[in-house]
Amino acid sequence: MVRTGTLVRHHGHSAAGRIHLWWSPRCKTNWVEIKTDSKASGTIYLYTADRKRDAYDYKPGNNGRHWGNMLRANKTCAWGEVTVQWNGGRNGQTGSGGTAKACG
Repeated sequence: MVRTGTLVRHHGHSAAGRIHLWWSPRCKTNWVEIKTDSKASGTIYLYTADRKRDAYDYKPGNNGRHWGNMLRANKTCAWGEVTVQWNGGRNGQTGSGGTAKACG
């Protein structure tokens, strides 16, 4: 694990889960893993400083543990962001979070 962050509910500002940015020195890729409520859905974003971008929509289930796609990020910076929502986002049931940049 290279960087971590907290998913925060937009209303109430309480924690809604964790976001982890991972790096594989073997395949020179980064990816994002999240741990949140098993009823939540949203999008996992991964960005690199050389302008690559990936978005992965996750659905409720899997005990709230989800992984985004991998991006090759050798000798550049990468960071992740996540959106999260419950009950279709009604009544302000949304949140978001991200990681700091990790450069290598």
